[in-house]
Amino acid sequence: MIFFVEAVLKIAAMGFCMHKTAYLQDGWNILDFFVVVCSILDFFPELEVSALQILRNFRMLRPLRSINKIKRMKMLINSLMSSLFGLLNVVAFLAFVLSIFGIFATHQFKGAQYNKCRSTLLPTPLPPLNMTVAECQVTLTKCDTNDAFGKECGVVPIDKNCSVNYHWLKAEESQSDWLCRSDEQCAAYNYEDNAGLVNKCGSPADFRLNLATDDAESEELIMYNIINFDNFLNSMRSIFVAITLEGWVLMMYNYSDASSPLLSSLFFILLVVFGSFFALNLVLAEVMCSFDEQEQER
Repeated sequence: MIFFVEAVLKIAAMGFCMHKTAYLQDGWNILDFFVVVCSILDFFPELEVSALQILRNFRMLRPLRSINKIKRMKMLINSLMSSLFGLLNVVAFLAFVLSIFGIFATHQFKGAQYNKCRSTLLPTPLPPLNMTVAECQVTLTKCDTNDAFGKECGVVPIDKNCSVNYHWLKAEESQSDWLCRSDEQCAAYNYEDNAGLVNKCGSPADFRLNLATDDAESEELIMYNIINFDNFLNSMRSIFVAITLEGWVLMMYNYSDASSPLLSSLFFILLVVFGSFFALNLVLAEVMCSFDEQEQER
């Protein structure tokens, strides 16, 4: 009721909205008036119109009215609002620079998180329901081209669906503890299967296999494959996660194991320094410039 009386007195003294000094010509008064209107709806509980019920939820804006009473806080909010257009330039600059990181990461780290020690030298077939293993058996050759699996790679599947029904078994002990980047690393750890010593490091992507067969989404080590650099969009999402300082160390260690340790370390350290520290300072600098302008206007 006090807020309602205050609004009525201000409207009577200043006018409602038709001239420059009217009540609704000030943005803070518009906020006050909106909160008062939403509060008045409490006096009419019989109104069951859904739109009006939604407006009642805006009563939570009542604490914002205190901003209008504290001049220093009001100036801070005005500084933040006036800096929004300048922040758009900062965001555009950061998006451009981070996209360079994203392009580099896509080229350097694409598919590296699937490199594991394997229990067989080649993927083994998982035949479709309407085919036997013998019918689906083909000769596998690693694809060094961008062609799809089964094209110009020495692979001639009997059935077109056969090529997506292969999987490459991981060495049991290596299933969730570390990634690899060479056969020598796997041999050094002496992983063995029924056929003897296993020293094959590889990824299903080497044979254009469906990554779903590798069960990557259940591996905690690679963060359930939510974070990866398999394409540009995923790279940008992973970079955003890294600059929040959540999980970037684990990413750096993983890609150091599966790719070049030097490039991985340099990439993630530069990304964190620029994305987290330098970028934050750019945002703060823009807000401070706006605050100084507000101070000078006073």
